[in-house]
Amino acid sequence: MDILRAVPPFRGFLERSLACLSHEAPLAYARTCETLASRAIRADVDGEVVPVRFTRERARVLDEEPARAAVSLRTSRRAILDLLDARCTLVEAVLDDRFFLAGAPDDLVAFHDGFTAYLHGAVRSPSLPDLLAEYRRTDR
Repeated sequence: MDILRAVPPFRGFLERSLACLSHEAPLAYARTCETLASRAIRADVDGEVVPVRFTRERARVLDEEPARAAVSLRTSRRAILDLLDARCTLVEAVLDDRFFLAGAPDDLVAFHDGFTAYLHGAVRSPSLPDLLAEYRRTDR
């Protein structure tokens, strides 16, 4: 059994993309972490829930949901790919109801800024094209 297939598709993609970002685009990774520091995010992508906690230095995908998430998001794999392929912005995806966000206004602003920093680093990461190709191939 391929070890990569044992990890749910979005969780595996997110863990690996954050690891690549930390090595290949460290300034974007640092900005993402600093912007979202002390926050937990609950991401639901096509029913796959992936919680992430941020400190100033690190983003960590959690095994269990935190007691309270600063931001909860619900979206689809298609919307994630549209964002990474620059077919839409986060604001457009939210306005088109492809990306649902819930949280306090300050946390939502921080999420927008942190997610934008992540996207800017991800598109500059040499490993992202291979990660994206693999994420596109995974079946749910």
